[in-house]
Amino acid sequence: MKAKVIINNIAKAIFLFSSFTVWFALTPYLRWNIFLILLLCGVNAILYLSLPKLSLPKDSFVENVIMIMLVVIISLSFIFNIIFNPHPKLLSNFLGMLVVIVVFYFYYNAVIYSYIKTDLIIKWCAYGGVLVILISVLDGVLANFFNIRIHDWFVYGFPGNASYFDRAIWSSPCSPCVEPAETALYINCLFPFCLYYFKGIKKYYLIILYIFCIFELFSSAGIFTMITGALFYLYMTQPKMKMFTILGVIFFFLLLLVIYYSESVSYYLEQLAFVEKITLSGETASDSDRSDAWAKAIADGLKSPFLGNGPGYGKDTRETGYLSLFLLMLGDYGIIAFLLFIVFWFLLWYKTFLIKGRIRVYIILSFYSVTIAALLGDTSNSFVQWLLIPIIYKFYNNSKYSLIPVKYVVKILLKGNNVDFKVK
Repeated sequence: MKAKVIINNIAKAIFLFSSFTVWFALTPYLRWNIFLILLLCGVNAILYLSLPKLSLPKDSFVENVIMIMLVVIISLSFIFNIIFNPHPKLLSNFLGMLVVIVVFYFYYNAVIYSYIKTDLIIKWCAYGGVLVILISVLDGVLANFFNIRIHDWFVYGFPGNASYFDRAIWSSPCSPCVEPAETALYINCLFPFCLYYFKGIKKYYLIILYIFCIFELFSSAGIFTMITGALFYLYMTQPKMKMFTILGVIFFFLLLLVIYYSESVSYYLEQLAFVEKITLSGETASDSDRSDAWAKAIADGLKSPFLGNGPGYGKDTRETGYLSLFLLMLGDYGIIAFLLFIVFWFLLWYKTFLIKGRIRVYIILSFYSVTIAALLGDTSNSFVQWLLIPIIYKFYNNSKYSLIPVKYVVKILLKGNNVDFKVK
């Protein structure tokens, strides 16, 4: 069917260019990946009669109800605050959240479930991972060794937060994202698909490039996600290495203490400010900003516990917002929205662990990176998480599981990725 082929080709482009959040962006709201989603909407509307019926995943009813409840709470928060607590970002953020939930969650979810095969998802997410890794490596090498900065060649209407972060020993490239931390997020999210899809020598070359990318970006969250993700991967896929992996975790923290006193490595760590950011010591601008943002989010949530302070309140009162998707729910929309969103996220994790087959651990790693990003930043408009959620539903539904007790999740954690279940 030609109509379905067209939809599949647009989906391939979405997976391939998912990390293009600044390159070719016309405005902050019309980025390349968002443009492709809107194109998918338009083409689907035109070809609707030629396509199979569009439907949501069978086993996402509870999550869908939670999302509808969030839409109701966000709408009530908007109405209440436009009367009693108006602020400049109220309308734009309200409309933005509605678009995110309706288009990114419901519509995109239905398209992936109804039209896109799992093999295509894996293949083109892997290609998307290779693309962002190669761009980051090329940009970093050209900028630092040849003083050629290609990032600005592809930036038009929306410049992002910065072109490059110039540090004492290296200029971290942003390409093709808003900032190095976001580039690290996309790489960490897409690389597990590369690890699953590619075989032999190609896989090992990609692992080397991946490690180089994460370290050159100087993203503390990116490096933490890579190291802990690698240890989890070994634990889940190598049953004989479980004790080795546990010892590896201990060794990792001991190694940090040793290299802290190594002059060359400690200089890199000083530039990274890894320990300070993890402990929120307030000694760097980044961790000081984050600790202040989180304290304010909690205070704002307690000030208006039922409907919050309205869409965009955090960004209106602080330039960088609340710096956490979960705390954004608390500060902007209140305690009920905050608790609903935690339940929603927990259900996603529950389904991720119950995906059938070898792909399970790779999707766990991908969703782990998205979760770290959501904890440490406002990812409400971050395309990478809305890219991944329908993929989780797709693979979970293909696993043909019905309701499974939580004890099976514990069994997976204890016995590794080879555990599968026969469920009636």
